[in-house]
Amino acid sequence: MRLLAALLIAIIFGYPVQAGAQKNMLEYSPPHCDFSITFPAPYTIEPKCENNGMDCYDLVSFINGFNDKTQAKIQVICNASPRDYFDRYTPEAVVDTVIAIKDRTALDMVYRTGHENMGQYKAANLIAESEEENILYIAQFMISEQSMMTIEATLSGQENAQADQMVSNILGSVAFDKKAPSIGK
Repeated sequence: MRLLAALLIAIIFGYPVQAGAQKNMLEYSPPHCDFSITFPAPYTIEPKCENNGMDCYDLVSFINGFNDKTQAKIQVICNASPRDYFDRYTPEAVVDTVIAIKDRTALDMVYRTGHENMGQYKAANLIAESEEENILYIAQFMISEQSMMTIEATLSGQENAQADQMVSNILGSVAFDKKAPSIGK
């Protein structure tokens, strides 16, 4: 069952680790972001704007198909954020954020959440499963004093150990690396 895979992924990916000195050419880590994520193959970056161009961001997408029966899709957004946002995100607020991210999917899924205050950043995750649709969905939200990152990972189709491992590795690569300049309150 995918629930077993969800539990294994949850245990494996946990929360961001401190970044090491080695950088990977397939790492996504823009200058305004205190977080990074590494993909096993090239990803795409699509500029997006909402609210009549007032809220713009880059949507990073990585999609990998496995034998035409399983697909892994990971989407990442990292934006600069004012320092006071960090203070406003209570444990309940970070969990509410990942629930709101999941709610945009319009899939009816049973889910579990978790959160952690790591001092320099706060994080929450959500793992959901839809057996009817054969989908495993993972959302993660991290916020530091200068930036916030959201990650959505979806495994759909037949169970595939290679796909599960790849998604686990990508989520496990998320790292905190304080480098973003402060943009004030």
